[in-house]
Amino acid sequence: FNSGRSCDQMRAKRGLTGLIVGVLMLGLLAGCVGKSETNGGGDNGGGSAAGKVKLTMWGAVPPENGPQEVVDTWNAENPDIQVEYVRFVNDDDGNLKLDTALSTGQNVDLYVNYTLTNLDKRIKGGTALDLGEFTDYNIDEKMGEDAASWKVDG
Repeated sequence: FNSGRSCDQMRAKRGLTGLIVGVLMLGLLAGCVGKSETNGGGDNGGGSAAGKVKLTMWGAVPPENGPQEVVDTWNAENPDIQVEYVRFVNDDDGNLKLDTALSTGQNVDLYVNYTLTNLDKRIKGGTALDLGEFTDYNIDEKMGEDAASWKVDG
């Protein structure tokens, strides 16, 4: 049976799905859940169960190529933690837009980093979280041997 997709395309889609789910989970572990919206527009009383968490995730993959499907699945399965996917173009202008949003506190809770150069710049700028401090999350298990190439100082 040939569905018109090569094994490489199917593996890439599974990999993308895994990456996005991993990024979503990392964001939650990172404590990005501090932003919440209330269901009535009023004060949520300092942590009322009525609040929903809304996270904004930036990535360079066009939504129709997989990220939107993953986000929609996440949102359906996690009604109290909703994610909005925002696409940026992974070029100099697009990365400048992301870096500007990060440094000015605009709505970027999670982002996908595509190059070590940008990762290093974001670490030095204080806009990347050190995931090594989370002992209950094993990045090596989640990403496999690819995790080693993204580790900085460790």
